[in-house]
Amino acid sequence: MRLLVLIVQDVHWAEPTFIEFVAYLTDSVDAPLLLLCLARPKFLEQRPVWKETRDNVETLVLDPLSRDQVEKLVNLHLTKHKPAYERAE
Repeated sequence: MRLLVLIVQDVHWAEPTFIEFVAYLTDSVDAPLLLLCLARPKFLEQRPVWKETRDNVETLVLDPLSRDQVEKLVNLHLTKHKPAYERAE
């Protein structure tokens, strides 16, 4: 059986019915499934049950990048793709 990977972006804007469907998937699919739901912090504030630890669910909260981290990330991208971009100082 192959792994199914589902990526859902902006879950914080999803309708309640869709969120219930996603929760249903985590509990009912009897197959290898990686369900990656991306949301803003307010989502977990509005739905604290999603923070609860379960055997088949893990919540990972990432802090925002600092200005220095963003600059390093952009510079790395620009350096890696230098032919496509000109760096502005």
